[in-house]
Amino acid sequence: MSFLRIILAQNEQQYRAAQHFVAPYEQHCCSLMHKIIAGEGGLHVIAEQNRIRGVLFFSQGGTVLPCLPHRSKDLAVLLQQFFHEKIVACINGKADYVTFLNKLLTDTEEHELSDTRFYYLMEHEYSIHLNLVPPYTMTHCTAAHADALFPLHFSYLLEEVQSPLSDPNPVEERQVLKNILRSQYVVAVLKNGMPVSKAQTNAKGLQYVQIGGVYTERQSRRHGFAGMLVSDIADWAAQQHKKTVLFVNRYNTQALHSYQNAGFTAVDNYIISYFVVPKTSL
Repeated sequence: MSFLRIILAQNEQQYRAAQHFVAPYEQHCCSLMHKIIAGEGGLHVIAEQNRIRGVLFFSQGGTVLPCLPHRSKDLAVLLQQFFHEKIVACINGKADYVTFLNKLLTDTEEHELSDTRFYYLMEHEYSIHLNLVPPYTMTHCTAAHADALFPLHFSYLLEEVQSPLSDPNPVEERQVLKNILRSQYVVAVLKNGMPVSKAQTNAKGLQYVQIGGVYTERQSRRHGFAGMLVSDIADWAAQQHKKTVLFVNRYNTQALHSYQNAGFTAVDNYIISYFVVPKTSL
């Protein structure tokens, strides 16, 4: 008889317990840890009597961020019941966790996979410093850079992120970029004062920061800018006494080599899965 149950975290004690559980797995759960630290709603704890056996974040928009090191048939049944009649749009995380969730969701025939993308999770191990030469410079970006950065931000979404669920909205994404510039560490390479390449943190945990949003305009590629930017972020994180991770599409060999040259090493497999969402839910 299983004593597993899923509890919606609603108080500080439950958030602290979830944080303590996720901490040993933060390398591949940095985004989840960021949500826990921020106290965002949608955090669920999987408990067995008085022990935590897993944690997952489930947003109102249907995004799932899992930490499921203790997987079992009983947990699969419990999660099938939990997700019954719920809209799941995206699952993002360690390959083992996402594969487990994909199977239990599609087995019910209630959820249909739309797209699955495979990545390497990479961790920074050593720094390499390269100097830019004029007309190129590197800068830490603030809210004052929002308008200049927006073309890179939006192009990144269209080329690297765009899900099969919906197209990015320029008005909404301008506000997203402003929020990123307020809350995250963003750096860019400028050519004659205009951004041509950018990178940022997109999650800050207890022990790790996660890099995302790395993008270089097409005509400025193959100059090593991406590697310089992620290396700069890793150095900034080290000053905060934190390690740095990022994930890269396993088929993007150019980006993979760029990150390897910047001192990053592949440490795990990562998956982002998208599910078919009823049009009435969009």
